[in-house]
Amino acid sequence: MASAKSSMLPISYLSQVEAQNVDIDLMNEFGYEMSQLMELAGLSCAVAVTQQYPRDNLTNKGKVLVCCGPGNNGGDGLVCARHLKLFGYSPCIYYPKRTDKPLYNGLVKQCTSFGVSFTTDLTQYSGMSSTLVCLILWYV
Repeated sequence: MASAKSSMLPISYLSQVEAQNVDIDLMNEFGYEMSQLMELAGLSCAVAVTQQYPRDNLTNKGKVLVCCGPGNNGGDGLVCARHLKLFGYSPCIYYPKRTDKPLYNGLVKQCTSFGVSFTTDLTQYSGMSSTLVCLILWYV
């Protein structure tokens, strides 16, 4: 059986401007809406977490802290947390600077409806760094 490292493809990264241009092209040329792009990004992140950190291998019973900022990446994080919950994980969202827009309010409502918790206190996670997956989706 091949090891995970030998089968991994090289990773290339986009700059913030390049990523924004991809979004613009997808919306202008192909008719995607921002909510669709967030859904795809959030699902992709959730799948990546499940592949890298299988729930049954975690000693913390699948607890995942998802830190979300106020921008589109924060929306991706909200979608990711919802999918992680559906995949059997126990996500908790740290969302200190909320965006008061219908899209984001809807994502928060979806998370709450699916039983995803929110926190403002990160001290409960301080001793869990070795077994806690922390997904940070935030432009600084």
